[in-house]
Parts: sequence; structure tokens; C-alpha cells
Amino acid sequence: MIKKTIKNSQFLLQILQENRTHPRGYRVLGGTFAFVLFLGGCTTPQEPRGSRLGVERTSSVQDQKIPIASGDTIILSDSIRLSLSGIDRGPHAPQDSQSIEEQTQALKTAKKIIAYSKAPSSPASKKDFHRCQNEEPEWVWDATFCRAVTGLSGGKRRMSPAQQLKKQLNARRVSQLVNSLKKKKWDEIKGVQESQLIQALKRSGDAERVKPFSERLLSESSCQESSVLTAMGTKMEERFPDPTYKTLAMGLYEKSGKCGKDPSAIKALYRLGLLKIWDQNWEEAEQALVKVFEWEQGLDFKSRVLYWRHFVAQQLKDRKKADSLKAQLIQDHPLSLHALVLSEEQEMVERSPWVKFRSAAQKSLNPVIAVAEALQKEGASRWSILTLESITELVLDAEPEVQLYVGLLFMRAGDTLNKFKILSSLFKNYPGIVTRESMEMMFPLSRFELVRNHENLADPYLMISLIRQESAFNERARSRVGAMGLMQLMPQTARRMERVSKKALFDPQTNVRLGVRFFSHLHDRYSGETELALAAYNAGPGAVDIWKNRYPIENRLLFVDLIPYRETREYVASIARNYYFYRKLYSADAREDRTPAAPKAPVFRLFET
Repeated sequence: MIKKTIKNSQFLLQILQENRTHPRGYRVLGGTFAFVLFLGGCTTPQEPRGSRLGVERTSSVQDQKIPIASGDTIILSDSIRLSLSGIDRGPHAPQDSQSIEEQTQALKTAKKIIAYSKAPSSPASKKDFHRCQNEEPEWVWDATFCRAVTGLSGGKRRMSPAQQLKKQLNARRVSQLVNSLKKKKWDEIKGVQESQLIQALKRSGDAERVKPFSERLLSESSCQESSVLTAMGTKMEERFPDPTYKTLAMGLYEKSGKCGKDPSAIKALYRLGLLKIWDQNWEEAEQALVKVFEWEQGLDFKSRVLYWRHFVAQQLKDRKKADSLKAQLIQDHPLSLHALVLSEEQEMVERSPWVKFRSAAQKSLNPVIAVAEALQKEGASRWSILTLESITELVLDAEPEVQLYVGLLFMRAGDTLNKFKILSSLFKNYPGIVTRESMEMMFPLSRFELVRNHENLADPYLMISLIRQESAFNERARSRVGAMGLMQLMPQTARRMERVSKKALFDPQTNVRLGVRFFSHLHDRYSGETELALAAYNAGPGAVDIWKNRYPIENRLLFVDLIPYRETREYVASIARNYYFYRKLYSADAREDRTPAAPKAPVFRLFET
């Protein structure tokens, strides 16, 4: 237990007055959670009891005003000393926030999960698992146990029979489409998903082979499926910058936008807008982009659409509209790359964020959180992660302070990826919770000493930004295609640089040494153009060389947004965003030397202007 004496009651009262919107909560102060009891009758009967934390007082009545006189002692439990920087590895279950019964049941359930994990084949474990699979648990603690053991027993999650059948049917449909395309049986190409047709088109040869189908689609006055129109437009892009194919692609995208309002139509209008910007056809670019903006399903493109509409308004000398779109982008998407390149330099908010250990909005989360805490206290971090993973969707409907706490629990268990997922959603929906301390959770300086050892080859802040995106700092990460370790190196790529075993790529020092070396090679290949080197690290230099010849490279952000691979497009934008915040949070010389990655990197230079 850690004792902290607050001698200045006026300072405590000031804290309370500034935060009356939180009836009962916890606040991060210097890396430690301090429970704050509110004065003036602000407690609410329906709110779950907060941790009492040994506050000395004369009464324990739940809704009574609690006077805190000068010199009172607040005892901060060791169990809730959660360091935002991740350095403090002490115990972390907030036991004082629980009733004795909750503590007992949470610990009992945690030990039952640990016992199951050690002997899943024992008769007792098999009986428990069978009960979880075939009966609806009546007790919340049984339900929590079942949530956890379902994850424990899953191992590498196998596809269900229904999923396997769906995969087989999809493969069969793609094969049928390939056959129809090769035999030019255009009438058979209908009732398809965009992804299915794109897969089939990749196996059907050059764009010239299916050009007659594109021309036929445009010549017909009736509407066709937007999925077919958009997929064919994507195929025509392979022959860019040939003006004939460019005209075909834009015609297909325009017709798709007129014929549908589904994701395929929205994607078509978005790409049409970017292609019109490429042609400097500002009015038609605005017409296409504003339709994306108006449809609810276009939210995935919203930050990009706002940026490019702002860009178009500037070209049209519409200052008022440009300023309005800029303000909306920065307000709605403050952490996106497109907002950062427009926003002025701002100081990070130093105010500490609030957290809550238990939810009033989603009470079914509370037993799971309690068990996860108990598992971490017992040293069973892996099982704590699997337990928390069972509620990741429900957490998004809880109070933001609870979401932040669950993110912290993931962090303490060593699961950075799930922490990032929760915080990304949290910061997007609740910008007010973004402070320096919460941003340090989002952008941790983990493994920085490893990349700093190779700063003669690459900017260490750029490399830590890349590692965050590649593996979320998981040194055991392995992708579905076989990329391994912190920097997700393919074994064959690593062996081109030195003789190394696959197992060695899980060693952080080896992986970072070879990964930085490989990136440095790509950086040199593209003459220091960082965006191209990043795209090549993700998609391969062969793909980037094709895109360089296909799309306009002078407007680098337009080039990045036109990259046809969504994964690579988001990858480059995310690392540029990461780099901005890593420099802002940790680089003492960020203002003096600006961005070392930027000399030949236009997107990175946008941060300077």
C-alpha cells in the first residue's frame, strides 16, 4: 500500500470543482490512479461503487456527502498503480473497488480458468467445457468462465463448417467468373461481389483482354450492378496513364455511382473524384466527392474526402468553403494524417485522463473485468487477454473511462494490438479524452533502444513508427503469409542480407537489425523518397515501380490515396501519422531539426507547412 497525504484541501477541492461531470471516478495522476470522492452531494445511487481506497472518514453510508478535511490521508492501493508508460510492472487489480464477494468470486473464477488451462483434457475440464458448449450459464461468474475457456480451447481459431462452405463456394464462383471472362461470355457476369470479380480479373490476363466488356457496359443505357462496374473500373486502371483506359475507368466509376448506393458505388465515386483532381477538373471532382460525403456508408472515406474537397475549394478560390471543410476535418478526425497536414502546431493537453474500473452502462462487463484483474494478479496474463477479448465489442458501448481502463488492462497483460484497437475507437469517438498521457499509451516508446542503435541507417522515430504498424511491438508476431517478428520480415528477405534461421527472426535485436537494413536499402533505391520506400516495404518494390508509372507522383498525397491496395494505402498513411506523434511526444529536438525523414518526402514535409 502506498500512502499519500494531501495537505492542501483547497487544491483537492479545485480538482473536484473542475470535474463535476464525473459523479464518481478515478484519475491518472503522475502514472498512479487516485480515487476522487466528490463533494456537494454529487454521488448517484445508480452508479457502481467506486474504490474506497482506505479514505479515512466517519461514515460509510453510500450516498452521504463525504467531507475531506485538510490533512486527511488517502491510501492508494498498490493494486491500482498502473503506469501509463508501461514501466511499472507491479500488481494491478483494483481490489478496493470491489466488494468482498466480488473479490472472492473473481479470484475463484480466475483460479478455475488457470486450472483448466493447465489440464484441459482432465475429466473435470472436459465436463466444464461441455457444459459451456451446451448449456446457457445462469450465473455471471459461470458465464465469465465460459467466455474465457472458449477462447482458451480455440487455440488457432478454426473456421466453422459454415465458414468453410462459404470459402469453397466463393472459390467456385471465382473460377466460374474466370471461365466466363476468358470465353467472353459477358452475360454470365452478374450477381457477383466486387471482390470476387476482382480476383477473377487478376487471373484473366491484361486489361486489354476485357476492354470490350467495359465498353459494352458503358454503351448500355440501363443500369448494371455497381459491383461489376467498379471492379471493371479498377481493372482499367492497370493501363494508366493511357488516356483511353483512363476515360473508360472514369466512365465506369461515374455509372457505378449513378446506379447504386452500396460500398462499391461509394468507392467508385471516391476514386472518380481523385481522378478528376488528377485531371484538374475541379468542379466535377467536387460533384463526385460530395456524393460520397452525403452517404452514411461513405464514412470510411470521410477524412480523405474532407481533405480533397478542401483542396478543390482552394483551387477554386473559395476561401470560405475551404476554411469550413478544414475546420470540420480537424474537429471530426483530429488524429488522421489528412487532418494533421492541415492543422496548425498545437501543444498537447497535459490534463490527466479519467478512468473508471466498472461500467454502469454495460454491467455485464464488470465480472469479466474483475476476473481479468484477478488473472493478472495471479500472473496469468495470457488468460487475462483471452478473457478480455471476449468483451472487446461490448466495451465499445461502455463509458469512455471504462474503455480506457480496459485498454490499460490489455497493455498490462502485454497485448498492445488489442490496446491499440480500443484506443483508436475511443479517441475517434471521444476526442476529449486525448491528452499527452493517453497519447503515450497510443504511441509507446517500446524497443526504442534497438532502433536507436541503427540511427546511422534510418531515422529511429520512423522505424519505431513502422514497428508499431507492422507488429504492434509483438516480437512473436507472425503474419498469414509468413512475415516474422517486430519488423515482420519474410525469411527469404532476411536471408538475402545474411544467413539467418527463421527462429532467429523472433529475436528482437536480429529482427530490428535486418529490418532497418532492408528499409535503408529501399530508402536508397527510391532516392530518399520515404513514402515510396514505405509502400515498397509493405507491397514490394515491383508493385511500387508499377504505381509510379501509373499514377501522378508530383502530388504525393494524391499518389498515396490512389494506391490500389487498401492495406498499403492505409499502411503508408498510418506510419506518417505515427511519425508525427512520436516526434511530437518524445523528440526534444522536434522543433529544431523538424523531420529528418522529410527532405525528399513530400507527405512528411506537409507537417512543416
